[in-house]
Amino acid sequence: MVAPKPIDEEERLAELYKYEILDTYPEEDFDQLVELASAICEVPISLVSLIDRDRQWFKAKKGLDLDETSRDVAFCAHAILQDEVFIVENALDDIRFFDNPYVVNDGIRFYAGMPIKTRNGKNLGTLCVIDREPKTLSPSQKRALEILGRQVINLMELRLTNNRQKELITLLDKQKEELKAQNEFNSRLIKLLAHDIKSPLTSIKGGLDLILDGHLPAEEASQIFKDLSDSINSTLQMVDDTLRWGLLNMRKILPQQPVRLHDMIEEIKDLYNFLLKSKHIQFVNSIPRNYIIETEPEALEIVLRNLIQNAIKYTENGSIKVSVTDSENMKCISVSDTGKGMKPSQLQAINNQTGELVSTLGTHGEKGTGFGLRMCIDLAKSIGASLYATSEEGKGAQFKLIFKQD
Repeated sequence: MVAPKPIDEEERLAELYKYEILDTYPEEDFDQLVELASAICEVPISLVSLIDRDRQWFKAKKGLDLDETSRDVAFCAHAILQDEVFIVENALDDIRFFDNPYVVNDGIRFYAGMPIKTRNGKNLGTLCVIDREPKTLSPSQKRALEILGRQVINLMELRLTNNRQKELITLLDKQKEELKAQNEFNSRLIKLLAHDIKSPLTSIKGGLDLILDGHLPAEEASQIFKDLSDSINSTLQMVDDTLRWGLLNMRKILPQQPVRLHDMIEEIKDLYNFLLKSKHIQFVNSIPRNYIIETEPEALEIVLRNLIQNAIKYTENGSIKVSVTDSENMKCISVSDTGKGMKPSQLQAINNQTGELVSTLGTHGEKGTGFGLRMCIDLAKSIGASLYATSEEGKGAQFKLIFKQD
């Protein structure tokens, strides 16, 4: 005879699922309860049984190899309809169970189950004891089964609390690591700004002081004005990149979206058309027109713009080429030039991220601080890429932005 569903079945199931216990591994505390129940009631089989929508699942078991059974044949499905210990002294004499397959095929005769009741009055399952012989429980055995049954829900409550605490600790540890990383980033950013913005501002102030003194010839003052304008523009660009870098770093996740790489390179090229022409540099964008890459566009744009600007700085009467290669395991965007190249110590600082990134003068005496490359290395990491450089002094350099693919 199939047990009817409780009238509060959906609420009961919601309560059961709240404990997040179904299909979990065995746990010693629950195993000890069934051991104790079996010993006190002097039976070979004891279970912590939880009644799911269409099955009964055993959190703990003694004397039984099954992990679950159909709810339709579960004695416990009848027991959860009660508020007290549900006892079947001889299943063969009970109209509900005499033809149950576990009675007919496995010889089950005796059953006693104490409902596992929550504080909200929902019966989730039972602590039950089973025998293959007809049996009765003494008053003390029945009382012990009641007490042990109540301990099951206490264990479930404790287990849920412990899980929530573990989740909270994990969350706090994650937030602690994020805060530490953010503090380290802020500290690094402040140090960079203190050095890399203070230096050009000091130069600008010195130039202005010379002009304000009124002792400079008009031609020399005009050149200083031009140099000051270039320095101000460079510093403003650095401040803008720094702000964008900081904002990107504050985001927990940088959302990816499709980027038309050829178009992005063309837009960057247009920014530097004047410099390219004045330094007689041939710019080659060999990215296929319809090439798409999935990444965070703002971070990628900052990295590529700085790499191209860097190539322009150290190249004259030469060429700059931007290309992309695909393989099964990676995508690689390359910015190569035929300029001055780099010293081995500079390459080591970039590729191993050790030591100071020392900038040298460009072909027109352009000053730098290494700030752009430091920012590019950090932003590359944030979009799941790495930056790698190769170079030979006097023959040019190549920067590779490498995205590994799963």
